[in-house]
Amino acid sequence: RSKTAAIVLVAPPSTPISRPSGAVPLVLPLSAGSNSAGSVTRLSLRSPLSTDVLCIESHRPIYERITVRLDYLALGNPTLDVQAGGSSVLGGSVVYSALQAARLGLSAGIVGRANPAQLGPYWQPYAGEVGLSLQPAESTTMFRNVSMGDAREQWLEGWAGAIQDLGELPGSDILHIAPVAQEVTLEKLVTESRSRFVLLTPQGLVRRWAHPGARIEHFARDFPAAVSAVLDV
Repeated sequence: RSKTAAIVLVAPPSTPISRPSGAVPLVLPLSAGSNSAGSVTRLSLRSPLSTDVLCIESHRPIYERITVRLDYLALGNPTLDVQAGGSSVLGGSVVYSALQAARLGLSAGIVGRANPAQLGPYWQPYAGEVGLSLQPAESTTMFRNVSMGDAREQWLEGWAGAIQDLGELPGSDILHIAPVAQEVTLEKLVTESRSRFVLLTPQGLVRRWAHPGARIEHFARDFPAAVSAVLDV
């Protein structure tokens, strides 16, 4: 079990996560399945999760489920982090950790919420490495980070909302709960988990804000003993 924990407690991937130079379609490597919300074109791709890529019209909301059992599942919302010059880069604990797990040889997936049209161009370069099951939202979670000496101040510029259907997550050997902005109800999730190893990055559970665009504050929080009992790390 200690070796398993070391797999996910790693530095961000070596490949920079930034916006590609040109506009590209949204490409999500998800399991094949029926599509009732938008038109789908199937293309071949070598992927540990699926033999297909679903090219989804970005203006048509869609939520496809990963239907294979994974080695590693990261639960939380991917983010766009607004830089000083106004550009954005892809971020979020689920993105960094799932990419690193995949590059260590695990079949890895992410379940989260975001606006597909906003997130798609940033995610596309990594679509062949990690499965993404994306619940559509009006906005992607967006942070504006400002460094102040050794500290960092954050503002929440957009919020994708809470992840739904926590009881219907793909099966996985490792479940990494990694919220960034109150998108996971931990008490409900831990009772539904079927993973053999569960770990938590709690930063998103101790953040709060008054309204979109507001500065993020941190607060102390206690969790029931039932939650601690099912967490391995």
